This record gives sequence, C-alpha cells and structure tokens, in this order.
Amino acid sequence: MASISKRDGRWIALCRDAYGLWHSKPAGTDKGLALQIAKELEHQGLLWREGGSSPGSPGFIRR
Repeated sequence: MASISKRDGRWIALCRDAYGLWHSKPAGTDKGLALQIAKELEHQGLLWREGGSSPGSPGFIRR
C-alpha cells in the first residue's frame, strides 16, 4: 500500500515492492502530488508483480 510522509517540510512518497522492501521518492511540498507519486509507485509495483513491467523497463520509477 502506498503512503506519504512529511519530513523537514517536504513530502515523501512511500511504497513496498514485491519483496516487501520500502521505496521512497521525494515529492516536494505539494501533498496532492505526493499522493499521486505514491499511487504511481504502487501501480508500477503491481505491474511488476504481474509480469507486465520490470525495474529495467522505461518509465519504471527507481528508488
């Protein structure tokens, strides 16, 4: 499940991958954008688990 956290005045998008490891991506000061990035991380993780995408694919958000 994707989530967000606020650190030092900036939002961080968080999500677990298929192996249970947490990945984070800085999302700036906009909470709405942070939620959108977190959902995108979650969606890409789901695609990866289902075999439709991999970390090496173009557009895959890396840690």
